Amino acid sequence: MAPDSQDQSGGAGDASRVEHDRNLVALVSATGLANLADGIIRIELPLIAAKMTSDPIALGALIACFSAPWLLTSFHIGVLVDRLDQRLLLAGAHVARFASATVLLVVFAAGAGNLLILYPVALALGIAEVVAMTCETAIVPMAVSPARLSGANSWITALETLGSESIGPALGGLLFAIGAGPMLLVPTLGFLVAGGATTLLRGTYRAQETAAPGSMGSEGAAGLRFLLGRKDLTYMTLIVGAIGAGWSAWRTLFVLFAVSPGPMHLSSGGYGLLAGMLGVGGLVGAILTGPVTKLLGRRLAMFTAVIGMTAMLGSPTATSDTMIVGATIFLAGFGSSLWSVNSRSIVQETVPANMIGRFYSIYRMISWSFLPVGGMASGIAARSVGLHYAFVIVAFLSALQILPFALKFRPSSPVRA
Repeated sequence: MAPDSQDQSGGAGDASRVEHDRNLVALVSATGLANLADGIIRIELPLIAAKMTSDPIALGALIACFSAPWLLTSFHIGVLVDRLDQRLLLAGAHVARFASATVLLVVFAAGAGNLLILYPVALALGIAEVVAMTCETAIVPMAVSPARLSGANSWITALETLGSESIGPALGGLLFAIGAGPMLLVPTLGFLVAGGATTLLRGTYRAQETAAPGSMGSEGAAGLRFLLGRKDLTYMTLIVGAIGAGWSAWRTLFVLFAVSPGPMHLSSGGYGLLAGMLGVGGLVGAILTGPVTKLLGRRLAMFTAVIGMTAMLGSPTATSDTMIVGATIFLAGFGSSLWSVNSRSIVQETVPANMIGRFYSIYRMISWSFLPVGGMASGIAARSVGLHYAFVIVAFLSALQILPFALKFRPSSPVRA
C-alpha cells in the first residue's frame, strides 16, 4: 500500500475513534442527567403523595403509573424505534420529560397541587421512559465500536443506578425538605439538558430495513416470535418480570416502613439517603461487572440480582435497624447492575440490529407488566394484613424464583476468564 493510502486509512481510523469517543461521552452524559432527574422526581412524587394520604393503595397506584406504560405502549413504541431516527426519538423523550416536570412545577408553585395531578404526570414520565430506554439500547451498538460495547453498557448502567437509585433519591429527599420550588426545578432542568446532550450524537441512528415495512402489528409480532423462539431470552424475560414486581412492591411498602411514623422513624431526607444505597450498590456492581462475570460466569453473576432482591424484601420482616436494612438495599443494587449490564449485552449480541427496538420493547412489555401488579398487590396486602405481613408475602414470593432460575436459566455467550 502506498504511504498516502496508509495515511488516509490511519486518518479514517482516528476519525472513527474520535467519533465513537464523542458519541460515548454524549450518550453517557444524556443518560446520567436524565436518570439523575428521574431519580429525584421518582422519590419526590411518593413523598408528596405520602403527605396527602397514608392509603397504601393510592401510593401503589402512583407507582403503577410510572410502570404501566411498559404494558400499554411499548409494543408500538418498539416498532417506531426500528422505523424512525432513534436519536431524535431519544431527544424527544427527554423533552417530554421536561414538559411533564414543568407542568408539575407550575402547578405546585401556584399552590394548586393535589394528589390527582400526580397520576397523569407519573404516567407521562413513564411513557417517555419507554421511548428513552428502548432508544438507548438500540443506539449503543451504533454509537460505539463493538470492542467498547460492554464498557459502554457498564458506564450507562453505572450512571443509571447512580442517578436513579443513589444521588437522585438522596438529593430528592433533601430537596423535598427545602420546598416545592427547588424540589421540582432541579429535575426539570436535568431533563432539558439531557435532551440537548442527545443532539450531540454523530452518525446515523436508523435501523437498516431488510424488507418493506409491514403493519405495526405484524412487525411487533416478528419481535415477539424472535423472543419466544429463544429459551434463554424467554426465561430472562420472565425472571426480569418477577424481579420487577419485587422492586415495585418494595417502592410501595418501603416509604411507609421507613418514613415516620413508620417503624424506622426516618425523615424524608433520611429516607432518600437510605434508598440511595441502591445506587451505591448499583455503581459498585456496574464497576465490578467485568471482573465478577469473568470470575463467576454470566449465569451466577446474574443470579446475585435474585438473591439481593429477596434479601432486601425480607429484611423489614426481621428488623428496622438502619445498617442491616441499608446493607440489603446495597446488595440488591449490586445484583441489579450485574443483571442489567449482562442482560443488555446479551440482547445486543444476539438480536439483529433492525429488530432491537421491537425486541427490547416487547421484552420490557412482558417483564415490566409485572411492575404495576407488584405495586398494587403489595398495597392491597398492606391494607388487608398489615405492613409487616405484606413484606413477608413479597419476600416469600421473591424467594420462589431461586429454584426456577437454577433449573432453567442458561444465558447465551457465557463469559469466562
